[in-house]
Amino acid sequence: MAMAEDQAVFEGRPDASVAGIRDGSSHPELRLAGVAGPYALLLSATAYTAVKETSGRGYPVLSHLARLPGGGQTIWAPGIEGGAVVSLRGGDFSLSLRRVGGRWVT
Repeated sequence: MAMAEDQAVFEGRPDASVAGIRDGSSHPELRLAGVAGPYALLLSATAYTAVKETSGRGYPVLSHLARLPGGGQTIWAPGIEGGAVVSLRGGDFSLSLRRVGGRWVT
């Protein structure tokens, strides 16, 4: 259930008229849009495993990511494709659903 929710929120559900965060975001470059952070880096299962098991210059890549500006975190998100950076400050997204004729719509 949680994976289906992640997929609906990030990738959308065109069959249910739900736009995902990726397609619905008007600010693909958060810092340039004035969103200073903190951020979270969401990674698919494959990407997260690759980052966790790889080292750069003898230091785990996951530890390098933790030191990036914005004070964020790296989160395993198996329901998404690839990765996404989202704001953690709150108030940047809203999700409104209602049921119409047995279907959930935004």
